[in-house]
Order: sequence, then structure tokens, then C-alpha cells
Amino acid sequence: MKRIFIASCWIGIASYCALASLVGPSGLVSCMKVATATEYMKQNAAELSSLNARYSSEWESLRTEAEATVLEARSLGYLADDEVVVRLSVAAPEFVPPSAGKRLSYEPVSVLSEGRVKELAAVAALLTVIAGMALRLAKPRQREILTQEASRT
Repeated sequence: MKRIFIASCWIGIASYCALASLVGPSGLVSCMKVATATEYMKQNAAELSSLNARYSSEWESLRTEAEATVLEARSLGYLADDEVVVRLSVAAPEFVPPSAGKRLSYEPVSVLSEGRVKELAAVAALLTVIAGMALRLAKPRQREILTQEASRT
């Protein structure tokens, strides 16, 4: 009986360790998902950086170059081809856009929660106890074997 409980405890602990290291909140599957999310965030940051550089240079050219301002005004339909633009330089306050891009936040996702891993390990240990007791009941006891052998002689 003692061996059954020791074996069931060992199986419970081993199954907990295996499940936690593979599919638990800090397991291998979660780490692979974190690596994927990190790569996506790096790509997003690079795209936002290039967009920021492009828009910053475009904004600066519109503020400082008269020709760029005229071309942009004509492309938007504010000026006809025969109209002339008079550009007045007025010190404008610095414009800070309300949203510079999409903020990404990491939401940890695990296949199994810590509580679920513990429940599965406990179920494995309980099933081992039940199987061990069933096997013990299935084989004859030592006392019965000795009694049968003594009655034969």
C-alpha cells in the first residue's frame, strides 16, 4: 500500500512538472508565443519609425519649402495651375499629434492555467492510486497463498 501511495505521489509530481514546463503559464508553448509577439512588436516599431521619419520630413518640408507647399496645395485642389501663392511665414506652435501610432501591449496567453495544471496532476495521482489498489485487489494476498500451500500439504 505504501508503494502505491509513493508511486502515485511521484506520478502526480512528475505530471505537474511536465505539464507546467510544457503548457503552463511559464512553459515552452507560452515562451514560443512570447517570442512571436516580441517579433511582431519589433516589426511594428520599425514600421512606425519609418512612418514617423517620412511624415516628419514631409512636415518639415511643408513648413520650410515654398515649392513643396505649392505642390501639396495644388495636389489637394486648393490652387489652380494659373494661380500664384504668397506664403507668409508665421511662427506656428509645435504640433504634437494626439496619437503617434498603434500601441501594442502583450497579453500573456497560456494553454493551461496554473490551477488547471495542478488539477490534472492531482487527477493523475488519484488515477494511479485507484489503479494500484485495483491491481493489488486483483492479485492474491501473501497470507492467502501461504494458507493454500499449507492446506495442500
